[in-house]
Amino acid sequence: MLFTNIIHRVDTRADSLDALEFQWCAARRLDLPTTSLLSYPALFAPEALDTVERLRGPTDELGLHFHNFSNPHFQEKYGTRESALWLLPRPIRTALVDEAMTTFERRFGYLPKSIGGYIIDAWTLAYIKKTYPSVETAITSCFEEGVKMFYGNNRNWFLFSDGGPWNPYFPAKSNALIPAAHSGEAIDIVAVPHLNRDMIMALNNRDDLFASHPGNLFRARINEGAECPYLFRFIDAWERQAALNGWSYLNIFVSSPWMSARHWAIGNIDDARTLYTRMLEDLREREARGSNRNTTMDGFGQSFRERVKPGDATLCHWKDEIKQAKREVVWVVNSHHRAAFDLNRGGALVDFRPYAGRVDGNLGPECPALWNGNHPFLISTEHCGGHWNTSHHATLTNGIHSLSTADRRTRATVERTDEGGWVFRTDPLRFNLGDHRLVLRSAWEVSTGAEIRIRRTILEYSGDPADLRLSEIFLGRPGTHEYPGDLREITLWADPGSRLPFAYSSREETIGNARAVGADVPSLGVRVAMEAVSASISGVLGDGMLFKPCFRLELSYAPEPGKDVITCLTTRPIKSP
Repeated sequence: MLFTNIIHRVDTRADSLDALEFQWCAARRLDLPTTSLLSYPALFAPEALDTVERLRGPTDELGLHFHNFSNPHFQEKYGTRESALWLLPRPIRTALVDEAMTTFERRFGYLPKSIGGYIIDAWTLAYIKKTYPSVETAITSCFEEGVKMFYGNNRNWFLFSDGGPWNPYFPAKSNALIPAAHSGEAIDIVAVPHLNRDMIMALNNRDDLFASHPGNLFRARINEGAECPYLFRFIDAWERQAALNGWSYLNIFVSSPWMSARHWAIGNIDDARTLYTRMLEDLREREARGSNRNTTMDGFGQSFRERVKPGDATLCHWKDEIKQAKREVVWVVNSHHRAAFDLNRGGALVDFRPYAGRVDGNLGPECPALWNGNHPFLISTEHCGGHWNTSHHATLTNGIHSLSTADRRTRATVERTDEGGWVFRTDPLRFNLGDHRLVLRSAWEVSTGAEIRIRRTILEYSGDPADLRLSEIFLGRPGTHEYPGDLREITLWADPGSRLPFAYSSREETIGNARAVGADVPSLGVRVAMEAVSASISGVLGDGMLFKPCFRLELSYAPEPGKDVITCLTTRPIKSP
């Protein structure tokens, strides 16, 4: 089942209130429930409050959105020009939350069950839940709005929240971007994204332009007047995710300025409003067919709690919905890691965020991270591409010629396993290794656990199989943006025993019959390892250099056609046994 949530934000400008009335009436005509979140200034604006009370119906939900503090009331009362909730000093933050909650309760007679913000860190979420237990559901982040968004908005959109889930989840107490492993670790709030994103564009572009937001699609210039077939393919794609996970969620959060004639990105407001109306009509038709349930934030939160528990995993198999070409990616997230596999590169792991170290993700002047809400990566082709391209992939050689699985485009099929996880398999990859034909299939098994199990199978080889060597290669570098930090904290290791401190020496050490190779990364609190399930013939530890600042882990095998070569990629806390 796809759950769809239509969200408005109540702002105070006259044209915004006019746009809000258009949105609310468009949903009312179709009998669609809505959630409207009042911005901070709206709590003190009689005209905005009167508009809300006039428009809301019995199926509509009201809540709070912690937004728009660049106003004289806030600046005079709290003595700061800081305009982002997540960056305020904690005493001001809690006072602001208290003021907004009590003001809302005085006006409407109850406390909200749903709240929102562009970023709400774990410390703030925990305070809200403890002080106002009525809150059950919260918008806590903008999926993948980090460095790319910063550059794309002329370096004045100070919103850094890369590295978290794209779907709803229960946030961990240490970091609101990490899914909790169990109920004792969870903040008892269902976290939902600000918007759904195009999961391919999230890897290689500004994904805010390609999202569940008709106004943003006008900004991306992907429309032709009021026509935008991509929007409806986008909704189809989120319906398909429900077949893989048992549920899916589509958040349509179009704040009222985007439906206003004064919005800078909208050339023709009639086209924008027509497309918005067509989208609502489409959601209503899907509900009539039984593939979609339109609900409020609180209503979705209740349904989510019935279906999902802390520690569960989510998978997304995304195809190219913009050009309708053959590119595909597979994403998986659980309480141990988030990973993205690009089938355009043979299934290479191109984004890898290890959660096992439970990095503190709190923000503000009291916190080490200050403004940087991005969860660190170990692999990011987006930020570490080109000459020092981080990834996980495989190579094959016959001693004369070699090839990389990342050099072939392929597609994948995804299936649920009996254990409740997934396995996704590539179509066979066909290569010429010199004069010899070689056909390889790759598969990955993912679930709720700490390991990703990788299977490589040579289906055909026209040469002498005894000459073949297959290597799994992990190229990693911790960070949150494209500029490398000091990697000398990292220690590379192998089993049987070998240790290689990272020193920018460009050394490589080979270990015969290695059972595992790995790296300890103290800044992430993580030990990443490749463990040989099949018998390996060697392992390699590779120290990087300043011109190519990443470490190298490698396990090599002597593959036999028709037999699986299995490797486990794992992440665990460094201090674990």
